Amino acid sequence: MTTNGTTSIYNDLLAIWDAYNGTGGNGQPPNWESRYWSATPSASGNAIVNMGYGHAEDINDLESRSVALQVL
Repeated sequence: MTTNGTTSIYNDLLAIWDAYNGTGGNGQPPNWESRYWSATPSASGNAIVNMGYGHAEDINDLESRSVALQVL
């Protein structure tokens, strides 16, 4: 996958994080929110990807988060 001019070993949201990852582990692209829902099931509903830290989190589905969609 190529994002931001780099080739990532990750897929989907973590590939975006990997492409924008700078010093300190913050891979959040400019003007993006820090946390995004993923389609990956988790114990509490669906996992979210934290762009600030580059990891997935289990969070209650009742909380509001952003979503990034890929059009195929």
